[in-house]
Amino acid sequence: MDDVVRPSAPVAAPLQNGRSNRSGRSTRGPWWHDAPAIAARIETGRSLAAPTWYRIGAGWLGVASDHAPFAHRFRTLFGECAGGPPDPGALAVRCGVRSLQRPAVALVTFDDPEPLDQVRFVQRVFADRGYEPAATEEPGWSRFGDAILAAADRRLLVQRGAPWQSFVGSLAVNRVLRLQRDVLFFHAAAAGIGGRGVLIVGPKGSGKTTLSLALAARGHGFFGDEMTGVRMPGQDVVPVRRAASVRPGPRARAVTRALAARRFATDRFPDGTTRRRVGVGALFPAAAAQPATLAQIVFLRGFAPLPHVEPFAARSHDVRLLTPLACTLWDAAPQRRAMQFLSLLAGTRCAFLDVGEPDATARAIEQLVEAG
Repeated sequence: MDDVVRPSAPVAAPLQNGRSNRSGRSTRGPWWHDAPAIAARIETGRSLAAPTWYRIGAGWLGVASDHAPFAHRFRTLFGECAGGPPDPGALAVRCGVRSLQRPAVALVTFDDPEPLDQVRFVQRVFADRGYEPAATEEPGWSRFGDAILAAADRRLLVQRGAPWQSFVGSLAVNRVLRLQRDVLFFHAAAAGIGGRGVLIVGPKGSGKTTLSLALAARGHGFFGDEMTGVRMPGQDVVPVRRAASVRPGPRARAVTRALAARRFATDRFPDGTTRRRVGVGALFPAAAAQPATLAQIVFLRGFAPLPHVEPFAARSHDVRLLTPLACTLWDAAPQRRAMQFLSLLAGTRCAFLDVGEPDATARAIEQLVEAG
């Protein structure tokens, strides 16, 4: 999954001897030395303002932060999901960020309706990023890299000068998604065509964003370009409408015109590319995510001069083609999830797609769905 929040400050060297005690005098040790006391000091300080609520899938995330760059970046990415507050009894997680000047750290706290082993969760959800916990001298706290210290419960200490925002933003979103046990979340784009949902599955750089924007430009519903849910057993598509991450490269003509008419924030990603963050609702107001039932899964197979669609009857071994997010596998019985994936494939038409020119490929997807 692409980063949810990108770093807003340059990476700073870890503070090794720069911690200040309560009297302000410097003490020896790494920046996280005496983490429980630092966390308690921040928690007993000033309170945060009321959170801004975001609808993430079928749950809610409330973000309250006195670190303005983090709050701003979250609004940039998930502004189209803003709303609330949620109704009583709704699945909701609160994320609070409180900053401290000396030492230059921030305390992140989560209030979840269910307990969570945070260290194990981070290992599982961010396995592809190589986050392995390192022991510290602070009982109950584990270190991830040089800038993040995680407690096993609901707290994180982060070094403010380092790029922690991406990690915290992703963790907050995944804590909300993992509570939605009747929804399968995938690394996939999704669109709604005439009330029928289309899941577009493929690795990074395979064309998911390009095609979901091309379909949005043609008036079809935009459910997400990176993360999408499917509620079981009814197979209703659940949107996760964050700002689309638009790479340089070919795109539909209407998308090119719309992008040229406005200015958008840009981010530099770990792979070295610079991408624009595009609010699709503002770009294509007609692309609202109307209710849709999943009817078609399109597996992106590669690029070709012309788009080529190859329908196939999915078999049990084709479950490997799906790309579930790690949070949707968390704390779920493997047999139950396996049966849900099989049911999803059995109840949905499937096709491989070789991606050609974006407008022509969008037309091919329309024809595929309409033919069903």
